[in-house]
Amino acid sequence: MGIADIIPGISGGTIALLAGIYTPFIEGLSALTSLFTDRKAFQPHRDFLLLLGAGILTALVTGIKVMSLLLSRFPAETYAFFIGLILFSLHQPLKEAFPIKGKRLAALTVGAIAAFLVSGLPVREAGLPGAAAFFPAGIFAVSAMMLPGISGSFILLITGFYEPVISYGNSFIDYIFSLFSVPLPFPAEAFLALLCLFAGIGLGLMTVSKGIKALLSKYHGITLAFLSGFIAGALRKPASLVLSHAELRMSGLFTALIFLLLGGMTAALLLALEKRRRQGNSRP
Repeated sequence: MGIADIIPGISGGTIALLAGIYTPFIEGLSALTSLFTDRKAFQPHRDFLLLLGAGILTALVTGIKVMSLLLSRFPAETYAFFIGLILFSLHQPLKEAFPIKGKRLAALTVGAIAAFLVSGLPVREAGLPGAAAFFPAGIFAVSAMMLPGISGSFILLITGFYEPVISYGNSFIDYIFSLFSVPLPFPAEAFLALLCLFAGIGLGLMTVSKGIKALLSKYHGITLAFLSGFIAGALRKPASLVLSHAELRMSGLFTALIFLLLGGMTAALLLALEKRRRQGNSRP
């Protein structure tokens, strides 16, 4: 789930579905608020969340280094790969939203228009957003992470926070490792930004998870129809990044197309594995 949360287009929620832990994942997050009221209610979820959190944190530390390298050396190819993942991952929420008509069709349309407009807004360059801006970004990102079919990093991507988070994360990890040899200057800006991001994530985990659980329970089809439209409309952002980095050269666009297909194949493989797991669970 940690690796998935770094890559726009692969939802941590989808990985949780594949692993068969989605329900305890959502229930465990919903139980986090009981830490302040009834600790006994949280007790059954404690070990599960601690192990899951440790795994996600380990993957984040290693994955951020890799993603920082890819974005600096192969930006067009990396974003094209993301588009392929996102396009083919649309199958999951769309399937659960069927039949798409009436309110579901309206929700899909509203989601697509809203995401298209939001993803077209001008954003500041990597590294420039103020630290406080990372707080709401963390809330929105973790809200998306809880849903199958949409990833938190995708939300960061379309709002312009993805590259800053990767850059700041890379800087802070470099600082941590430098403590074992020659210490680098403390990255105060990166530390404050990441602190605000994780504060937003923490608040989102304890509050938004309950709202998402209620939405999926009462308005499952409408919610997933909206998400499907949102994901499709927000493809405007990574598509514009591919075009800007490829500089409209035929060779660059051809390479980007290959990586788009590779991303699609990866998403198709994940969907096939999920289908196989569900079929296995349904057998007597």
